[in-house]
Amino acid sequence: MVSFDMRTIILSFLLTYLVCTIVIFILWVQYHNRYKGTAHQVLNFALQTLGLLLIVLRGRIPDWISVDLANTMIIAGIITGYMGLEAYAGKKSNQLHNFILLAVFTLIHTWFTLVDPDLSARNLNISVTSLILFFQCAWLMLYRVPRKDISMTHPIGLVFVAFCLVCLTNILKFIPGGKEIPVDYFDAGRFDSIVVILYHMLVILLTYSLVLMYSKNLLSDIRSEEEKRLLSNIEKETEQQKYHELIRYERNLLRTLIDNMPDPVSVKDRDGHFLLINNAHLEVIGAESQEEAIGKSIFDFLPGNVAKLCDDADKHVMSTGKMILDRVESSFHIETGFPYHHLTSRIPIPDTEGKPLQLITISHDITDKKRAEEIHRDNAEFNRSLLKTIPFGMDIVDEEGTILFLNDNFRELFGTDSIGKKCWDVYREDKKQCVNCPLTKGIVYGKTEKYESHGVLGDRVFDIYHTGMKYQGRKAMLEIFHDITDHKNSEDELIRSKEKAEESDRLKTAFLHNVSHEIRTPMNAIVGFTTLLGEPGITPENHRSYLEIVTQSSNHLLSIVTDIIEISNLEAGKMKLNMSKVNINSTLERLYKQFNPIAANKGLEFKHETSGSDKEEYFYTDNTKLFQVLSNLLGNAIKFTMDGYIKFGYKRKDGNIEFYVSDSGIGIPDDQQMKVFERFYQVDSSENREYEGTGLGLSLSKAYIELLGGKIRVKSEVGKGSSFFVSLPC
Repeated sequence: MVSFDMRTIILSFLLTYLVCTIVIFILWVQYHNRYKGTAHQVLNFALQTLGLLLIVLRGRIPDWISVDLANTMIIAGIITGYMGLEAYAGKKSNQLHNFILLAVFTLIHTWFTLVDPDLSARNLNISVTSLILFFQCAWLMLYRVPRKDISMTHPIGLVFVAFCLVCLTNILKFIPGGKEIPVDYFDAGRFDSIVVILYHMLVILLTYSLVLMYSKNLLSDIRSEEEKRLLSNIEKETEQQKYHELIRYERNLLRTLIDNMPDPVSVKDRDGHFLLINNAHLEVIGAESQEEAIGKSIFDFLPGNVAKLCDDADKHVMSTGKMILDRVESSFHIETGFPYHHLTSRIPIPDTEGKPLQLITISHDITDKKRAEEIHRDNAEFNRSLLKTIPFGMDIVDEEGTILFLNDNFRELFGTDSIGKKCWDVYREDKKQCVNCPLTKGIVYGKTEKYESHGVLGDRVFDIYHTGMKYQGRKAMLEIFHDITDHKNSEDELIRSKEKAEESDRLKTAFLHNVSHEIRTPMNAIVGFTTLLGEPGITPENHRSYLEIVTQSSNHLLSIVTDIIEISNLEAGKMKLNMSKVNINSTLERLYKQFNPIAANKGLEFKHETSGSDKEEYFYTDNTKLFQVLSNLLGNAIKFTMDGYIKFGYKRKDGNIEFYVSDSGIGIPDDQQMKVFERFYQVDSSENREYEGTGLGLSLSKAYIELLGGKIRVKSEVGKGSSFFVSLPC
């Protein structure tokens, strides 16, 4: 039986790997710029070659190098080769699991080399790890690559399947009862030698398959590029054909457009002869067909003076080489004889040297536009005159209230040019939109409405007429301002006068009713008790009592008559003042002595406050009027106070003497506190009122105080009392 020397086989395997590495390196030189992963394959073969070299040197170098490092490099090479295949196939994945596998392999191999030497364990470790990696390579080449590339990767996939089968066969020998494992790898038997030889053959097949795969891929790329180049040439020819057809189409389209344009268009040579002319231009010059016009000049169709103007303009452009755009020109229509206005553009066409060769002329009829402009100018002038003569302020605002237009009367009315501002910022001091502003409801076309606006220009009142319109292409509102402040004031004044007259009539009626009542009551007492005094047998006591009643009634009647006379004097302006030096404290003391018994009779607390000595508190006034005013206030306080207190006094305040009378009486409602100073006014004017009076006392008091240059005021709260204050200059 033939025997195999394992060391010789491994050396032969090394030489084969070295040759394959060189082949793969050449492959990398050729394809590394075209295909990915070739560098990984060079590293793969280099690592495995170096690993085999270390194995061959076993016995001459330490075991951890010739066993552990050598086999680790071989496994690392396989992983690198797998990564290169993934890069080529465009199927890169995370290699963490393979790096973990490499680490586990290295640990196991080191253990069974240095700690617990065991060749069978190391061989099993190599076979299992290689099987896992070769299976991944086979799966990638046979299933993971795109279907279109499977024909190129299929041979390599089969080679890796063969690698897997060899690894699997090598693993089976480690099953219990299998072949005996030698202690030294180089003393391995025939089975191990055959396995290495199979690896040897498969490496050659792998190298060939890699070269074949890259070559097929290159051939496929070349074919694809040739097909693309062929298609590109076909497309170019097709595009050129389409381009020529497009040029012909566009030329025909352009000629059709030019011939049917409503504006006159022509092309002339250097000498002014027509090379091209459209139908609109034929109509202007009076030619019947293009054949009639081609080759002729403008002088053959238009009057000499008109033709010369056109020809001079053409020659100017041809001599300067500068185009003229939209210049207004005028002439007469050759057939109708009417004025003809047009915008003419003259554009020179240069030759290869840049000199004007031909001239394009395009005219646009603006006769109707000119007429419309004239009409518009006339209308604008009319509108301006109309706006200036309208005696009202007028503006135009948009939907946001921005002023777009205003007339002169508006500027004069509001004293500002406010275009661009919000209308309420201009019209109103409070800068708030008018309550009835139609902008809040939206602008309505074709309907004119009016609303009354208060607060414009402060306290002015306007009737504002508004209607929806279009202005400068947007929705807007026309407003006309009619100042009705004076009219409203007149109306209000009439209403107030009417109300005042009605109130005066009512008060006078009430006054006459009150006066008749106030006069009848004491008169009845006087007449009645005077009659009783004439009766025989009256006792002296009754006689005195009747005389007191007659005297009181006479005094009351005299007071009423005096008030009426005073009112008459005030109305006639005959009231005179008797100014003198008045002792304030003395006057208040007299008042206290006069009214204290009356207040005590009603059970009221009555007190007065004075300050200083008699010599210190003097001031000039009409003592009679002052005494009458304070008497009236104290009399009212006693009349309208059922219980509680009444106090009066004075103090100096702001350079004046201020007298006061306060009570805890029934009080006066807020809405009637100013009315109590009006003539004939009474808080309760009903026929069955509880309190007597004519309604003249407070009005007389107010008149006296104002005559003396002072003021009178009241502070009151219903149910809590009233305080009257009289301020006089000192």
